[in-house]
Amino acid sequence: MTLLSSQIFLDLPPLLFHILQQASSKGWRGLLVGGYTRDLLLTRKPKDIDIELYGVEDDQQLCFFLSQFGEVKTVGKK
Repeated sequence: MTLLSSQIFLDLPPLLFHILQQASSKGWRGLLVGGYTRDLLLTRKPKDIDIELYGVEDDQQLCFFLSQFGEVKTVGKK
């Protein structure tokens, strides 16, 4: 299990790693979900990245945070 986790960690794009680090510094928990994780496990090149952030106080806070990183689509805000 550790080996698999290390392989996935090494495959993270720098921007994604930065987003997750910044979210963690705010006390939020970020999880990789959806097709991105599936593609990594199947050793395919992911087409997009899906993350879930937990601990965010409100939608405005989330949108402001994500706007720093370029084009981001928010879905499933609830």
